[in-house]
Amino acid sequence: MNWSSTLSLLYLILCAICRVLFIGILG
Repeated sequence: MNWSSTLSLLYLILCAICRVLFIGILG
């Protein structure tokens, strides 16, 4: 597993977490 795929995967996970927190705060 190279660094680009690992960083992109971490980026997607962080985006999902931030989105869940944002929706949780607004809801």
